[in-house]
Amino acid sequence: MGLRTFLNSGARGLAIVAAALLLLAESALAQQDEREREKIERIPDILTALGVRDGAHIADVGSSDGFYTLRIAKAVAPSGKAYAIDIEQKSLDRLRERAQKDNVSNVEIILSEPADPKLPPGALDAVLIRNAYHEMVAYGETLKGVMRG
Repeated sequence: MGLRTFLNSGARGLAIVAAALLLLAESALAQQDEREREKIERIPDILTALGVRDGAHIADVGSSDGFYTLRIAKAVAPSGKAYAIDIEQKSLDRLRERAQKDNVSNVEIILSEPADPKLPPGALDAVLIRNAYHEMVAYGETLKGVMRG
């Protein structure tokens, strides 16, 4: 079916095209927002503070859809690893899609629990918790899990 036939198929076709255009606009806005966020949050300074280097193993606890995780993964490549830790499967699924789209293969995604970040014991050089600590319900247990990593 050609585009013209599709569009002439009625309101459903127009609704689908409108939805597709909205998604494209949202994607462009999200990219712009991420570039602005990189400037505001001074990403290079955060990566430096974490000691990011090739070969490092760094966790992003409360990673959500991976804003920091993907930047960490690129900075520790080719032999390092970034660990994305979150309790929300949907966020981790979005991160997985983003990593595949960006050809970032050194991310380990871990679905954690509220009282256990499930970090690999003794494997980490640094841990980032950015804008997530206030949402944790078991602070003590979570921090013990971080210290084991």
